[in-house]
Amino acid sequence: MSVLKRECSTSNGSTLYLHMSQWDPSAETLTIFNTSEYDTEKFDLRPDWELKYELQYGPNVSCTTMVVDLPKDMRFNEDIVISVVAYTCMFLVSLVGNAMVFTTLWSSRRSRVNMCILHLSVADLFIACVFLPLETSWHITVSWRAGDLACRIFMLFRAFGFYLSSHITMVIAIDRCMSIVQPLMMNGAFRRCRILLLIAYLFSFIFSLPQSIIFHVEQHPLFPWFSQCVTFNFFRSESEELAYDIFNCVAVYALPLVVIATAYTLILLKLSRQQNKHVKGTSLSKRNFWRKKSSSKLSPLYRKGLRLLRYTAITWSLGGT
Repeated sequence: MSVLKRECSTSNGSTLYLHMSQWDPSAETLTIFNTSEYDTEKFDLRPDWELKYELQYGPNVSCTTMVVDLPKDMRFNEDIVISVVAYTCMFLVSLVGNAMVFTTLWSSRRSRVNMCILHLSVADLFIACVFLPLETSWHITVSWRAGDLACRIFMLFRAFGFYLSSHITMVIAIDRCMSIVQPLMMNGAFRRCRILLLIAYLFSFIFSLPQSIIFHVEQHPLFPWFSQCVTFNFFRSESEELAYDIFNCVAVYALPLVVIATAYTLILLKLSRQQNKHVKGTSLSKRNFWRKKSSSKLSPLYRKGLRLLRYTAITWSLGGT
């Protein structure tokens, strides 16, 4: 597609009339698909100027007609092809991997760890089945063609998947911390884990809700047939937009990082103290003294902590899938 541009301007460069038409140069006849017109009502005209048959006449006025190409970011190009291929590969890997985890855990023995990882795979499947197909199709069409309502709904769901994945990772860290640091509070641990997961879903939806308000469909000022789902013209100032971006960064990345780092720091401190007590309370011969850190001399709580750290590594690998 090309653009037929008709423009009339004065000798000093001021535009008096601008007419843009989208057309297909390969067709035998000139087929106009979309037009945008900016007439002289917005400008101060001299009395001897008149608008006639879409042409501007008057002293020191020149009119030109030319064929121009759309900007690169408004056309399907080589960069978009690379992005589409990358998104498609990510979709296939993520879908297969997380679907296998989900089906395996769904039929396995129910435990708090399995339940948390199951919900984490659900969050990753949500990203794989909503975010990746959306971005792939959006790159192919270049412009947004689904309307304003779909724009708001899809942007909400797109953010929801990322919030949910981060918040469930926080739930896993908190649950692991409680089981190690406060082992006497294990009564009702399964119920507490379910409540934490419910809170993660609730806050993920609440934090994603502004996306359905901020995002909307906007038309290009010169090419109104080209529309995009954007945040443009919503924020009254750059500081408001920056504040919202910071909030998103904190809610998705910074807050989960702080919670997870704090939880596992407390776990390591607890394991270190417990191991020191176990070593001091164990009567060892001088021959076995230098072997006190072998696996046979590790306390049961220490072994459990190491096992939980292995579960954490699996969790992080799932989150990156």
